[in-house]
Amino acid sequence: MLRVQPWRALVFGDNAWLSLAYRYSSTRLLQGKPVEKSWQISSHGRCRNTFGIVSAGNLSPSGYKRVFISGHHFYVHRLVAFAFLGRAPDPLAWQVHHRDGNPCNNLVENLEYVTPRQNILQSYEKPSRGNSGPSLSQPVMWRPVGSLEWRTCSSITAAALETGLSRTSVRRSCLGRISIKGLEFCQVNLGQDEHLPGEVWRPMHDPKSGHEIPRRMVSSLGRLHFPSGRRSVGYKSKAGYLTTWCGGRIESVHRLVAFAFLGPPPTLQRNHINHKDHDKGNNAVENLEYTTPSENALHGLTKAASRQAGSNVKPVASRLNGSQDEWTQHRSISSAARACGLKPGSVTRWAHRGGSHKGKFEFRFAEDPSAPTRPGEEWRNVDIAAHLDERLHRKLSTCSVSIKTAAGLLD
Repeated sequence: MLRVQPWRALVFGDNAWLSLAYRYSSTRLLQGKPVEKSWQISSHGRCRNTFGIVSAGNLSPSGYKRVFISGHHFYVHRLVAFAFLGRAPDPLAWQVHHRDGNPCNNLVENLEYVTPRQNILQSYEKPSRGNSGPSLSQPVMWRPVGSLEWRTCSSITAAALETGLSRTSVRRSCLGRISIKGLEFCQVNLGQDEHLPGEVWRPMHDPKSGHEIPRRMVSSLGRLHFPSGRRSVGYKSKAGYLTTWCGGRIESVHRLVAFAFLGPPPTLQRNHINHKDHDKGNNAVENLEYTTPSENALHGLTKAASRQAGSNVKPVASRLNGSQDEWTQHRSISSAARACGLKPGSVTRWAHRGGSHKGKFEFRFAEDPSAPTRPGEEWRNVDIAAHLDERLHRKLSTCSVSIKTAAGLLD
C-alpha cells in the first residue's frame, strides 16, 4: 500500500481521481435514466438534437466539430465512428483519423480508427499541416557522414521524423553544413518553384514600428521569405488568419503584406484590413484593403447574411388552440415567438411537448426544407451512456498503463 500512494500522486493527483469518479457515476445515472427522445448522428457527419434541429456541430478551438449533450462535450467524428464503425477493434487504436486531413469532414467514409502514433505519422504526411504544404516547403536531403548516397525528404519536419532528430537540429545542420549525430543535411534548391507568376517581393517591415526587419521579405501573393531561404505562407491561428513570428511577437501576414504594398494605414480610423473575398487565407495584395472598424464589421455581417439560413434554425408552425385552421408557418422559433407575443423558450417548450400555451396557441415543429436527408445519408441514435462508458474505460486503461510505467520508474 505504501508503494501505491506515490504512483497515484505521481501519475494523477486527487483532481484526476475525482474526475474519473464523477464520470463513472454520471455514466451509471445515464444508463438507468429513461430517454424519451435521443440525439441522432448521420453517416454524413450531421447531428439532430431532441428538438429536430440539424447541424454539423460547433467548431472547437482544436479545429474539430463538437456538440454538447447531457452536460458533456462530444466530438462529432467520434459519434460518427462509434455509430457506424462500432467500438475501436483494438484498445490501442482508439483515435479517429480523418483520411483527407480535414478535421471538419466527418463523413463515415473519411474516418478510421488508428493508434496515436499512426495518427501523428499520417498528420505529418498531410499537405495542410503546419504552414504551407509540400509545394511551399523546401525539400531536405540527408545521408550518413561518408556515404555517397543522399535520401530526400519533403521538408525539415519529414527529415526530422525519419532520422529521429529534432527539427532544430536538422535546420542547424542545413544552415551550418555540420553533421549531427553522424548525419549531414542540406536543403534542396527548388529552382523554378521559387518564384510564382506575377509575384513581387519587398522587404518586410514591422507594422507597428515601421522598421525594416533584416533579411526577411514578403511577397504580393502573401508569401514570406526567411533568412534560411525557406518560404512559407505562415501558420494558421485559431481565428483562421495566417500568422508569423515578427519583432518578438506573433503578427498577421495580411498586415505585413498590406504595410509592404499598400503602405501604412492612411488614417488612424482606417486601420483595419479587410479580405475582399472573405477568405482569411488569401493574403494577396489585390484581396486586401484598409477599412474602418465599422466597415470591417459590416463586411463580416454581409458575409453572414449571405449564408444559407442557418442549419441551427428550426421552422415552427402555430395556430389557435383547438381550431381547425391551417397552420401558420414561421421561419424560426424566434419569429414564431414575436408573432405570438411569447418568449422563445415558451415556444420551444410547447412545440417540443406538442401542447398549447395558456390555452391560446399550439405549436409544432415544421419540416425543415433546408436540412433534408441527403442521398445515401443514414441516421442512427446516439447512445450517450455507451459513449461515456467507452470514454471511462479508455481513461482507466490509460491510467493503468501510466501506473505500470511509474511503478517501473520507482523500481
